[in-house]
Amino acid sequence: MEKLVRCICPVGQGGFSVETIGDTTVVYDCGSLTSLSQLETYIDCVANKCTKIDYLFLSHFDTDHVNSIGYLLSKIKVCNVVVPLIPDDLKIVFNVYWNGTYTTLKNMFENEDTKIVEVKDQEAYSDKGDLWEWLAKRMMTLSDFTTIRKELKNNNVDINKLDDVKYVE
Repeated sequence: MEKLVRCICPVGQGGFSVETIGDTTVVYDCGSLTSLSQLETYIDCVANKCTKIDYLFLSHFDTDHVNSIGYLLSKIKVCNVVVPLIPDDLKIVFNVYWNGTYTTLKNMFENEDTKIVEVKDQEAYSDKGDLWEWLAKRMMTLSDFTTIRKELKNNNVDINKLDDVKYVE
């Protein structure tokens, strides 16, 4: 049986959990609004015990779940980051909603040569029993985006102009 070690780190408002499954290291979220110094201590501990993080799962892009990713990347190599799927026609809307966080993180990971995996609805909720089961329940589903598109239409937002940042703002 493979060795499993799980640590859900108390970082106040935010999230940072680490698991090792055999030789695979998985981190879930990486942020805190109330205990950044404590979170950095946990990141340092992970960097001292591991040579790499195989998977970093991000449940969503709120500050309290992502604001220490830069620190994490400065300490240890992240091979793959798994993010919620955001359809192309809504990426600018979500980037504006999260104050540019989506684009900033995407660029940060690309600069570090980290593979970005967007999880499709059927993968996130499969019963395969593999790493996908550790995804956050807050990940949005394709039906959520259908609802968002309807709300945009009901509010007279021209979905064909969503590639124009000024229009979205």
